[in-house]
Amino acid sequence: SSTGNTLTNSGTVTYGAGILNNAATLSSTGPKYFTITNAAQTNLNPTTGFSLSFWIKYASNPTTDAHAWGVGQKYSTAGQASYSMSIGNAANSNEVYFIFTSTGAADVSTNYSEWDSAADFASAALANTWIHVVLVVNAGSQSVTLYRNGSTFTISKRAGTATSIFNGTSPFEIGRTTPLGDYGNYTIDEYGFWKNYQLTGAEVTELYNSGTPLPLFAPTVTTPTVTSITSTGATLGANVTSDGGGITARGTCWGTSSAPLTNCTAEGGTAT
Repeated sequence: SSTGNTLTNSGTVTYGAGILNNAATLSSTGPKYFTITNAAQTNLNPTTGFSLSFWIKYASNPTTDAHAWGVGQKYSTAGQASYSMSIGNAANSNEVYFIFTSTGAADVSTNYSEWDSAADFASAALANTWIHVVLVVNAGSQSVTLYRNGSTFTISKRAGTATSIFNGTSPFEIGRTTPLGDYGNYTIDEYGFWKNYQLTGAEVTELYNSGTPLPLFAPTVTTPTVTSITSTGATLGANVTSDGGGITARGTCWGTSSAPLTNCTAEGGTAT
């Protein structure tokens, strides 16, 4: 994570090829999911809203699979609930369900707001393909926008009047849903969370990138060095210390002005 969130692999989540580098396969058998304590998390505790983005692939949708898939929550500690998002519900309609509470109560009796999407968000027709999912939440205005593959998907408020998100101490979890008491069976990749920020439609389009995802975070490059300067040459160097989710090429460019884009020499390799 670019913000220092290292989630614990609970139940031995497995890894394999993703839509961009590696992805994680979660399962209700075990169960297998990710978690991080509230004390250890950074910027996963929004109070006014947030944006959530990820790519998901499944072999069997929630109705056939008989599980509601938790895809992001801080909700599992009694009296310390904040928010929860899942795909699939008790009606087996393959919809997205989202809830947040302003008091920490994990039920839906008071001070909460909850939403349901239209049916078949995770349809059987989309099985075995990567799907880009974005949820944008503005608690103050009770506004929730849902995207699937770069386009908005209908989601409507079911009930509730909460206008803030409780800053609770529940752990953050991917692959578990406390409101529905279930776990997920899916592969997930390129997971991003923006605290107290609402992604714009243009930003969602950029993230989706017509089905060819861009890395969520830019690579980190150390300050370039220049040594052995002469009248006819110099030695240039730098080091990629974080790949940002994907490096497609490495090399050095030089010029007589800042940020040159010509006179580039490839060095090969796509690792740090």
